[in-house]
Amino acid sequence: MMMVESTVTDIYFDFVCPYVYRAALWLETVEQRSNEPLRFRWRYFPLAQINNKQEGWKVWEQPVVNPAWNEVRSGRGLRAMWAHEAARQQGQAAANAYRLALLRAVHEDGLSLSGEEATQMAAERAGLDLDRWQRAARDPALLDAIRRDYELATGEYAIFGTPTFVFPGVRPAYLKLDALVPPSEALTYWSDFRRVVADRSLVIEIKRPH
Repeated sequence: MMMVESTVTDIYFDFVCPYVYRAALWLETVEQRSNEPLRFRWRYFPLAQINNKQEGWKVWEQPVVNPAWNEVRSGRGLRAMWAHEAARQQGQAAANAYRLALLRAVHEDGLSLSGEEATQMAAERAGLDLDRWQRAARDPALLDAIRRDYELATGEYAIFGTPTFVFPGVRPAYLKLDALVPPSEALTYWSDFRRVVADRSLVIEIKRPH
């Protein structure tokens, strides 16, 4: 039986974004139900950075240069991304489980990212090696992954928001879902979305009036 090689779709995300939460749950169902191999690569896009107007300020540098970094609003998304990268050190399956657990903790359970309760609960729910995860979540070397993803997003693709999908060889697409996609319609939504974004190169924007 011949194996079909999957292509990689990059998704730029920030845990604070409700549209990311909706997209993540939708894509989880798509992966579970699709008959074709799919690969989603989740890349960091800190909204605190793209929305910042202070020249020279970098959110991924704050834990090193600003002792009060986690007391300000910009610290919320950074803490979550740092914790996610720490989970990734235990393998991609661990990162996938952690990402969904943390999104659910924030957007379903209403836990705040201003403290460590949400990130800790997600680690427990994802079944991580907690001691290993906690050490990694305080390793500043992991913050470089956030920088690399953000600089690629803005330098190569001019990305401005989350979630943004990058299919191979086509222009990125920013997606806002108004609500959770019903599981019964997940594959149809995916097929239609991919067809418009990846196969209809002349389409550059579709926007509904309010």
